[in-house]
Amino acid sequence: MMKLAALAFLFPVSAYAGMGSCYQVPAGVTQPAGAIAVKANCLALYENFTSNANIDTGATDAPGYGWYPGNTAHNWFGYPQLPTSDWTTGANGLAITTQPKPGGMGLQSTALVDNSTGAYVGRVFQAPFDYQIQTTIDTFQAPGGTGTAPCGVGGANVTRYSWPALWLQDVLLTYQQSISGGTLPSNRSEIDVTEASLSGGCTGGTFANILQNVHYWTSWNGYNTGFSGTISPTGWNGSTYHAVEVVAKRRVDGGGTGSVTFSVDGAQTNQTTWTDLTGVGAVENSTYMLFHNPGINWAQKVASEEMWTQ
Repeated sequence: MMKLAALAFLFPVSAYAGMGSCYQVPAGVTQPAGAIAVKANCLALYENFTSNANIDTGATDAPGYGWYPGNTAHNWFGYPQLPTSDWTTGANGLAITTQPKPGGMGLQSTALVDNSTGAYVGRVFQAPFDYQIQTTIDTFQAPGGTGTAPCGVGGANVTRYSWPALWLQDVLLTYQQSISGGTLPSNRSEIDVTEASLSGGCTGGTFANILQNVHYWTSWNGYNTGFSGTISPTGWNGSTYHAVEVVAKRRVDGGGTGSVTFSVDGAQTNQTTWTDLTGVGAVENSTYMLFHNPGINWAQKVASEEMWTQ
């Protein structure tokens, strides 16, 4: 798998790197306690979305951008490119609002994976890490539509509407899912930081709660939910921002026990642990890219986010 070298420039409010590159911590940003605890001293991502300058708005696939909206060659899971009309940046950060269109999905990611080769450009992350985001989603809008199992993943003819989610997913897993049918060489993982849960599942329905999951996958449509936690949607109203944190600790960092710990507004909400690389231990096998997805008829907003790694 291709590993990117450090980029030769640094934007004033954003740090962009491939795996293993760190940048100077911006003024006013301090290393969080969770990062210190797992010795994640490298600031691999910092963003406050004051402009589109760090987004590949032209879908050029060029390295050096912080965020990629996809294109014909990189249409994640069969969904089309996120058009520039579907997001805004500025003093209040990022807001992605997709219109109600079947098969649409508003996605921005920190890396692009070539659907033909599996090579990638952009930024990726490995455990141990401390990921933090100031975010909100509008939970009062409920999409509808139809779905195909498993939830429409992996096909170009998906007709379902999607729901807002913020998640980390293994690069190779993303590639194999996009080509619909690859076989993974070993367990790979997905971490759902905040994922809206709808009463009708893939077919939409009313808002139920917010999920914080750790999935492990063995093939493009063979996922297992190793851990599923929830948080209350109370207070998630599209205008009140919440501080969400995910700390991933390897076994070597935790005395033989690895873990993923979720927190919201400074209080721990969910946690899962492992002692070997099976099941949720796939977290230690994974090289993650980060996805923003507001779904259909919803709004996802981000004031700032950062990732600390080793």
